[in-house]
Amino acid sequence: MKFGICYSYFQHSWDGGFETYRDAIPKVARLGFETLEVGTTDLAAMSDDQLETLRRLCEEHGIALTAGGGMGKAHNAASEDESIRKNGVQRLKSFLPAMQKAGVKKMCGVYFGYWMYDYSQPVNKPAAWAQSVKSMREMADAAAQYGIELMLEVVTRYEHFLLNTAAEAVRYVQEVGRPNVKILLDTFHMNIEEDSLAGAIRTAGKHLGHMHIGEANRKLPGKGRLPWREGADALKEIGYQGDLVMEPFVLSNCEVGDTLYLFHDLSDGASDEQLAEDAADSLRFVKGLFV
Repeated sequence: MKFGICYSYFQHSWDGGFETYRDAIPKVARLGFETLEVGTTDLAAMSDDQLETLRRLCEEHGIALTAGGGMGKAHNAASEDESIRKNGVQRLKSFLPAMQKAGVKKMCGVYFGYWMYDYSQPVNKPAAWAQSVKSMREMADAAAQYGIELMLEVVTRYEHFLLNTAAEAVRYVQEVGRPNVKILLDTFHMNIEEDSLAGAIRTAGKHLGHMHIGEANRKLPGKGRLPWREGADALKEIGYQGDLVMEPFVLSNCEVGDTLYLFHDLSDGASDEQLAEDAADSLRFVKGLFV
């Protein structure tokens, strides 16, 4: 099992260009992390030399990159409009060469539809489900050629309607029927939608390929009320060997906070140095659950 963090924890904007990731790799390694989750679209915009530089830096510092992201409305892989659905498939395929050059083995996020869903539009879940499954089979087959797994994030009803629970996600990945399509559970979303965090982990079972962890209010693990011991025991029970990636959001009055409707500071006015120290403390807490 590897312990990681999303680059966006340290950021005021979603801009995750080459320099941001170049500087973040040694930083998170010094803090004790083994995985850094970066933005899919950011990597896709980089030159081959930049991607190779990131890959070398990761090797030097013992860091694995995972890539997170999703689709926009124009690339909705669950659209009933066949041209839009195909745009979504092609969009994901276009990311794959850059991911391989950067050494990324996991693409994580909402690729089964688009994020965030516009609920001014009608919801036809059966039709969207069928279109999404068709798209995901095509996406998975393309990703397999690059040795990449697709980790599909189960999110709250407020962000999308298709996959809100571990049980729905299991049914979805079984229907897709591709070994490189797995489930991504996120404790923030689970806290809203699931009866039990541990129960959801057990439900996902062998299909669980990635975990995002953070408190119910999106603080760092260990700074809130979630039942972390129960979750850790469930992960041990299913023999989970994937990544545990912290995805906290604590900064307000910035692009990242605004996007996630965070309009009050959860960092207690922390400096960059304090943010890093807090992350290291949280990492020690999480690792302690698996000793």
